[in-house]
Amino acid sequence: MITTIIFDLSEVLLTGFWGIQLKLASLLHLDVETVTRALYGKEFDDLLHGKISERAFWQNIRERNSWDVPLRELEALARAGFTEIEGTRNIILQLQGRYTLGLLSNHAKEWIDYCEGTFAYQKMFTASLYSFEVGIGKPEKRIYDLILNKMGEKPENCLFIDDMSKNVIAAQKLGFTTIQFTTSAVLHSELRKLQVIC
Repeated sequence: MITTIIFDLSEVLLTGFWGIQLKLASLLHLDVETVTRALYGKEFDDLLHGKISERAFWQNIRERNSWDVPLRELEALARAGFTEIEGTRNIILQLQGRYTLGLLSNHAKEWIDYCEGTFAYQKMFTASLYSFEVGIGKPEKRIYDLILNKMGEKPENCLFIDDMSKNVIAAQKLGFTTIQFTTSAVLHSELRKLQVIC
């Protein structure tokens, strides 16, 4: 029986960093593929795992690729990408009080500081765990174990919701019931099928 529902944050409740490459490509007059390769490498993993700061992340990428963009502008571009996905908050509010709700997200400290301050979503969850706090991220098994321990729950009692298939598959292997998020309307439909929501 499902008693606990664990949500991802990026591309489920909030839009995330993904998509910034389009803005940067236009700003830098580069093709999107080149910018994407520059952004999503070792530094990005180090940022999400709390090994480097956001400032160091942007400094390293800017210097290595000779991007003539001020650091403040890069940081502002990242924050401009964070918006709330319509419909997801309403679903979470419908689930409150009926289920224990958790949050498990691969994210950077500075971005979470901004997002929590701007969107105040954290009060909807009993527990949250971010990759930067523990130095590992989804789909590594240990981070799922950590959120389960934090919530005092077993995977067979949990529903896990994430937009990335690799994270969903990892959770399935551990015994979670899962939904891969695409839109809030589809999520609502999937929750109804599981008789989790009316």
